[in-house]
Amino acid sequence: MMLREPKVDPTSLREYLEPMLDLANTTSGNVLLNLPSRDESVGVNEYYLLIARNVDLSTIRQKLETGQYHNAKDFLLDFQLLLHNVIVVYGISSNIAQIASDVYQTVYAQIDSENVEAEIEGTEEGANEEAVEMSDAQLEYTDEMHALPSDVSQAQLYDESIIRDLPPHNCPHAPKFKRLIKELHDTWQLSYHEERDRLRNAIREKLTQKFMREQAREDREMQESFSKQLEESRQDLQSRYNQQLKAELKKLSDRHQRQLNELKKKQWCWSCENEAIYHCCWNTSYCSVECQQQHWPTHRATCRRKTE
Repeated sequence: MMLREPKVDPTSLREYLEPMLDLANTTSGNVLLNLPSRDESVGVNEYYLLIARNVDLSTIRQKLETGQYHNAKDFLLDFQLLLHNVIVVYGISSNIAQIASDVYQTVYAQIDSENVEAEIEGTEEGANEEAVEMSDAQLEYTDEMHALPSDVSQAQLYDESIIRDLPPHNCPHAPKFKRLIKELHDTWQLSYHEERDRLRNAIREKLTQKFMREQAREDREMQESFSKQLEESRQDLQSRYNQQLKAELKKLSDRHQRQLNELKKKQWCWSCENEAIYHCCWNTSYCSVECQQQHWPTHRATCRRKTE
């Protein structure tokens, strides 16, 4: 009885295989980094109609970094599938197929399929203890899956042998089915574009209404904030104005009172209203002799000093 191939420590396997992946990327000149290639004549839709599972160098790197490979042969199988997909889609005579063949042969030459596990065995002791026995039918299937062609010619012969085993398909309705499939494809495409336009218009209208509501709300909030700030500024200015007005009125009142007090202490000339220095009687004074003489004819009749 044979045993299932042992699993290898992912960290050690990654350290072993990552230089090979870097070499493959350098050999391909980044042509196989992301498939389908935009520089080729085959479109994206046609590419995915022709293959079952897409594999490129970026996919292989992602699987290697996430520990999805259990051994080196699984790693090499993805390069075989990459070569197979390129030959099916672009043809064996295309430049990209030649590049994929060179990459596959480079990786194949780097991997000694008989000694890979032996080289890494020391990093993961007891891996063989986890192996499970397989039935004869499973062993035959496993051997067939791990029979890796060493070059592109062997891969082509392998694909041609599978095609030869297929039954003949001389169906008289093939053109009709092809036409119906094309019509169905066109109908789906039209329905897709119509639905896409409808959803895009609905989303645009919804976003426009949402934007208008948010803009109106922001305008309202800004106006309310501005009005509030303006009212606060007005009240602050009014308060400071009232305080200054009260202070000025108090100053004027005090000055007026002082002036009145000063005026009450003085006598004034009856004739010219200048400050008097000559007192005549109880309510009459003059600033000079001339004013007294001018006013005497009028004042003589009422002068109390004369009466006395």
